[in-house]
Amino acid sequence: MDNHSVNIVAEKHSGDDGAELYAVVQQNEDSDPEENHAVHNLDKALESTGFGLFHILFTLCCGWANVSDSVEVMSVSFILPSAACDLDLTSSDKGILTSAIFIGMMLGGYVWGALADVNGRRKVLLFSLLVNGISALLSSFSPYFSLFVILRLFSGIGVGGSIPVIFTFCSEFQPASRRGSMIGVVAFCWILGNVLTAGVAWLVIPGDTHFITLGTLKYDSWRMFVALCSLPSLTSAFIMLFLPESPKFLYYSGKHDEVVKVLELMHRWNHRNGEVFLVKSLVACELEYERLAIRASSDYIPASRLRRFLAEVRDIGTATCCLFNRHLRKISVALAVVTITFSFGYYGLVLWLPELYNRMRLYGGTPCQPPDLPNRPVPAGNCSTPISDQIFVDSFYSTLGSIPGAILTTIFVDYIGRKVLLASGMFVSSVTVFFIWQLHSVTDAVILAAVFGGFATVGWGTLDVVSVEVYPTTLRSTAFGFLNFLGRIATILSQLSFGELVDSHCAVPILLVAALLAVGFLFTLVLPNRKGKPLE
Repeated sequence: MDNHSVNIVAEKHSGDDGAELYAVVQQNEDSDPEENHAVHNLDKALESTGFGLFHILFTLCCGWANVSDSVEVMSVSFILPSAACDLDLTSSDKGILTSAIFIGMMLGGYVWGALADVNGRRKVLLFSLLVNGISALLSSFSPYFSLFVILRLFSGIGVGGSIPVIFTFCSEFQPASRRGSMIGVVAFCWILGNVLTAGVAWLVIPGDTHFITLGTLKYDSWRMFVALCSLPSLTSAFIMLFLPESPKFLYYSGKHDEVVKVLELMHRWNHRNGEVFLVKSLVACELEYERLAIRASSDYIPASRLRRFLAEVRDIGTATCCLFNRHLRKISVALAVVTITFSFGYYGLVLWLPELYNRMRLYGGTPCQPPDLPNRPVPAGNCSTPISDQIFVDSFYSTLGSIPGAILTTIFVDYIGRKVLLASGMFVSSVTVFFIWQLHSVTDAVILAAVFGGFATVGWGTLDVVSVEVYPTTLRSTAFGFLNFLGRIATILSQLSFGELVDSHCAVPILLVAALLAVGFLFTLVLPNRKGKPLE
């Protein structure tokens, strides 16, 4: 830099969303003029940071946070057969237990997602991960079913906050050319979480080992499993302390100097050879719709806590209404239907698979036609509910089927297109579910469940990408949170339906899953494809 003359040049451009943008760039007199004028707006500035070590490490950090959510959600499926004795669970109780975390996710997802558009992505992720991890750890010490359900509810509130924000947070650091594949990596980590949960359950739960005794509470293997499942959330929260805030959030908050600092950090990690980052500032003229944008500056926040709370509630409501304006209504309705049907179908089946495997292993027949299964608890202290240790092996192998689907999604989402992958994932999932309830062999059930998991993973991974891409920055977390809110309602209904009908009319909820997935497939056909386009 000492040997070259440098000028500071302010260039005025029109951004993709209509804003007048100014990129203040260092202009090196001895370099190519075309290179000097390479930065046009925030998206171009992101592109100029390159793609390298920063993006890889950052995506892995977001992926680990997604692993923590996956572990917490899927762990309940292994608790159902394992804790039946200690907590005196009926089939209806099991439906309530699996619903608890999703009720929490429903409450947390919508509010946390909207708050992330007001207070920042990183801060919301940090607190939601802490709520999840601490609540899950405490639940492992619960001696009563009611207390266990309440703590799982709070755990779900934490999970509901992190899921919608993770994908928004990750996407806003990525260049357009890599965004789909990087979000696919984060989605793939959900599958790794499923496999990790099944593997830990297989290693820890069989044998019913009593680790310690606390008064009348025996801290046995399933409780240790619950405690171990809280570690990913707690470690993820610690990692969030060291990550920067989203540059797009900072940009729409008016904190342009902080945006440049984040971009410089990204560039420095991606270019370890000391290459100078030329972008020095970004300035945008305020648009009318930015009244709905993130309001994080101290000048905006009302002094009274009550007024601050009411202002944030107002912002949440206003942002939600904007999801159904004339430009976004068709997309929002279609995504809402797809999310509802997919959530009911996927979680309705997957979380009950270990229970169905257990019944097939112990009693024979199809998952829906085992002999007499009384829907009543066994008296405490005289528990004899049988558990086949083989179900943990069955569950582990069936989750492995999701890995090829996640890999294919990551590789092809930026080549084949979002709509094709999402539609094919939902269609094949619907067909496979239709045949599961008729199978007599556990091996056949595991294989078909693996096929279902693989194609459902293709659908989920692509749906995450689509949900992030179709909304502008000022509504992105709100939209993701709102869609997750609808998905949790559907999941809760699926868990309660299975709990009530699994003993008497098991085929009904399974066939309903197949039908709803088919409906969701039809609505995927109206969604847009934003492959390779910059985020709005």
